[in-house]
This record gives sequence, structure tokens and C-alpha cells, in this order.
Amino acid sequence: MNGMYIVPITVWTKDGQKQANIFEVRWVTYSNNAAKAGCHLWANNEEVSSMIVDVTEQQCQNWTDDGPFYQSIATSVGLTPM
Repeated sequence: MNGMYIVPITVWTKDGQKQANIFEVRWVTYSNNAAKAGCHLWANNEEVSSMIVDVTEQQCQNWTDDGPFYQSIATSVGLTPM
């Protein structure tokens, strides 16, 4: 898992509210200086949400190390990495 801790957020699920505290980037597809990333939110070892995130050309150009790249994706969707 390419996960990182985030400031917890409330996610509505079929089982009620969960406090997601891990953001995971599961995959990235890269084409023509842009990308899409398959991302997931986790709460207490339970996947509670998934999303496909558009990654900007600027983010791709700055992609030299996975950790900071994944943090920039988390930030771009309004999450706060810890």
C-alpha cells in the first residue's frame, strides 16, 4: 500500500460515518504529461472510499519521488497529509 496518514475526515458509508485517516494511491496511469491516480481512503484498516484523481502536468513534471508526489495528490483533493 502506498498510504499516508492524513488529518482525519468524516466519510459517509452504508454503515454510517467513519473517520478516514489514511490516503492511499493504488495506481497511476501516465500519458502525454498528465495522469490519473486511483486513490482510496481508509478508516481503521477498512477501505471506506475510492476515487480517480486527475493529476496535473505540473505535478507530473515534479514527480521525482513517490512520497512527495502522493502528498501533492492528497493535497489537491483537499486532504491534509500528516
